[in-house]
Amino acid sequence: MRHDSAPPSRTIHTQACSHFTIPVHRFYERKVAMYHCAIAAPLETALMFRATRMLGQRNSLTPQHRFRLHRASHQIILDFARVCDLRKHDPMPLPHPLSQPIISYHDASLARADAPPVAAPDPAADSEVMLHRLMFWIGTNHHFNSKLWAEEDLARRTTVSDSEIAANKRAIDKYNQARNDATERVDEILLTELHLVDAASAHTDAPVSKAPPHARLNSETAGSIIDRMSIMALKIHAMRLQVERTDVDAAHRSSSKVKVDKLIEQRNDLASCLDALLSDSLHGRAYFKVYRQFKMYNDARFNPALVAEQAAQRKS
Repeated sequence: MRHDSAPPSRTIHTQACSHFTIPVHRFYERKVAMYHCAIAAPLETALMFRATRMLGQRNSLTPQHRFRLHRASHQIILDFARVCDLRKHDPMPLPHPLSQPIISYHDASLARADAPPVAAPDPAADSEVMLHRLMFWIGTNHHFNSKLWAEEDLARRTTVSDSEIAANKRAIDKYNQARNDATERVDEILLTELHLVDAASAHTDAPVSKAPPHARLNSETAGSIIDRMSIMALKIHAMRLQVERTDVDAAHRSSSKVKVDKLIEQRNDLASCLDALLSDSLHGRAYFKVYRQFKMYNDARFNPALVAEQAAQRKS
């Protein structure tokens, strides 16, 4: 069906702004609204945060600055909706590049928390809408990575009791398991949308891959790249705080700034790899699989030390 007439204007309501009118074809209206709910607010928060960092004055943006940043975030979301036109891209109703809303989500959640750990995503976000479920599990992965980050710092203390350090180590094991579980959920969702895994087996211990002929196998999954991007966001956030310290000398701040720039470059490299992998997978040039971690040390059925401990308890 052709649409030669000019697209009508639509009024979209969001949390970030009471309303604004944008020209958008009715085919995109529901998709634009969905993307605004899922990623527009954190994207705009991240833009505001970065702008105030650059200006060196938090909460000092003028109304004109805020309007321009709001329009910038809105245009990005609208572009995502257009490239995800289901008439042209079937399957995969995802924003492309997917890396950018993920980076914005990671940074915005850290900006809101001010320090790790970040808040867990709202359980209500784990809905039947694929993009909502994807962002829920990306958020869950980031949440547990941030809890790991905070717990790892605590585990390095030297003036507390051994029992406190042991508690930190046990928490690290628990959070690491949850972080890996979330990474696997991300891969399940993406591969199901790409039709690269048998949907009925995607959540089992033995997912069945559906690789297209002649496609190359990527050893790193999209979920694991996103997991690494989450860790990079934590490193960037922590190193930026070093740049802002007033209790250190200029050499420390300068050295930290160099590290921030390099970390951002490395995250951008990861983002490019993620977008390239998803694009190649969508077009049949590549594929990846759901890789189960099967972490045995947390499972009393498989950890030899725990199995022996349980056997000794039964005998006593």
